[in-house]
Amino acid sequence: MSNKRFFSEEHVQAFLNFGILPAIHNDMGVLLDNFLRDGEVCMDLGSCTGLLGVRAIRAGAKKVIGIEASKRYIEKAINHPNIEYHNMHVAKETLDDISDLIVRNKVTSILARRVIPEIAAHCSVGTIYDLSRMFNNLGIQKIFIEGRVLVENAKSHFSSIEKEIEAFSTYYKVTSHSKNAYLLTKI
Repeated sequence: MSNKRFFSEEHVQAFLNFGILPAIHNDMGVLLDNFLRDGEVCMDLGSCTGLLGVRAIRAGAKKVIGIEASKRYIEKAINHPNIEYHNMHVAKETLDDISDLIVRNKVTSILARRVIPEIAAHCSVGTIYDLSRMFNNLGIQKIFIEGRVLVENAKSHFSSIEKEIEAFSTYYKVTSHSKNAYLLTKI
């Protein structure tokens, strides 16, 4: 799920050596700081090395469940006692496993930073709508979502954050945003 260009050993080392989180998460960070309640459990789709999960914990999350398709990223992931990583793709065939993780860990919020187009490319556009329905049925209250910067002639169905938000709009509405990051709350 994670795209190589967003992985940087420098970001991991800056965190490990100095506690500095990457600026690329600042927009999501603003929303997390303002809308994540203390003690919430989050699921981070496309968690990469877990730095956004650390950001959520600093904002008050009790626990973060990271879902990452790349074994390499999980091997390099931040070792944090409140982050639990799972090596799996988000796909139709893993939705039951993801559902079980949500229920077992009492997840209330989803983090989806620049991952929706990759999920759709890996399986199908329909899987995104299945995720939306599943999140609603499982009582997920908030989705923190950041879309890709609009790319002209993009081939993905989800070529803009507006299209990503639309996929969740049957069950979730936009409550706030910070630049290209949005908070969707259950209707």
